[in-house]
Parts: sequence; structure tokens; C-alpha cells
Amino acid sequence: GGVAGEAVSGGVVARRSEEWWGGRMDGDVDGWGYMTMQSGSIMRYEDSTLDAMKAAGLHMMYLLAPTSTNQRIGVIAEHGSGFIYCVSVTGITGARAAVSDELPAFIGRVRAQTKLPLAVGFGISTRKHVEEVGRLADATVIGAAFVETIASAPREQRSEAIRAFMEEMSGRGT
Repeated sequence: GGVAGEAVSGGVVARRSEEWWGGRMDGDVDGWGYMTMQSGSIMRYEDSTLDAMKAAGLHMMYLLAPTSTNQRIGVIAEHGSGFIYCVSVTGITGARAAVSDELPAFIGRVRAQTKLPLAVGFGISTRKHVEEVGRLADATVIGAAFVETIASAPREQRSEAIRAFMEEMSGRGT
């Protein structure tokens, strides 16, 4: 299994039945990461969507940013399941030189309102980042650096390049 993300949610919201969630995600996905949920949107239709997802055995994972208010953190903590994705920085995704100094306080604010596991991503691109985030969160999400590793390798060397990258990130390659 894995986690599917949404880019355009209108079709999903309009088709939020057990049949859609159960049939579309049959066995291949463990949850749905909702990337663009506005605070007020959760309350408008979330109960029926969550009921259908739960019936299909799926989790709903939301993103929180360092700029999230304590009220929004509370709403996400109440409605989310599986884990909460904590964005490590404000701005756009991509490799960074260092993990934000503000991350420990942000993770502390989220932990104060939930028992769900926390995953941290955005800008995680080195083993040092993984170690730093690992002291604060339950999981690390590596996106842009993973994609860049694949994109920069010659086609016939991509499997080996990503294997080496993952060994480095996990600490197995040292």
C-alpha cells in the first residue's frame, strides 16, 4: 500500500461514496493525503467523506504548515487519521541547506493536540536532515530530492541511483 495525494479535489468530493473509495483504492492505497484543504472546507463535507473512507479501510492525512493556527491544528487533529504531514518550512518544496530552526516549536504545537504520528517533509534532502527530523517526528518525507535523483540519473542507472540515495538517507550506506 501507499498514500495517494490529491491535486484537484472537486471530482473526489462530488464522488465521495463508499463505492468510489472502495472500488478506486482496492488494496493499492492505505490513505489519501489532502493537500489543499481550506479550514472551513473540512466541516462542509468531511463527515460523509470520512465515513466512506473508513468503510473502505482508508486514512485521511492532512498537511499542516508552520503558519497553521492552533485552531486549524485542532481541526486537523480531530478529523485526520493515519498520520499528519507537517510541512517543515513556509514556501515551496525543494532542497534546503538546513532544517528550519522553527521546526521544533511547530512540531511541539502539533504534538500538544494529537496522538497521531507526525511525518515531516518539504526540503528534506540530506542524511543530516533525516537525523534532525527523526529526533522530532515519527517519519520523514523526501520528495524533491528523490525525484531529482531519478531525473538526473541516466535511464539505465536510475534503479541503482535511487537505491544508493535511499541507502544514504537511511544510514545504511555509511
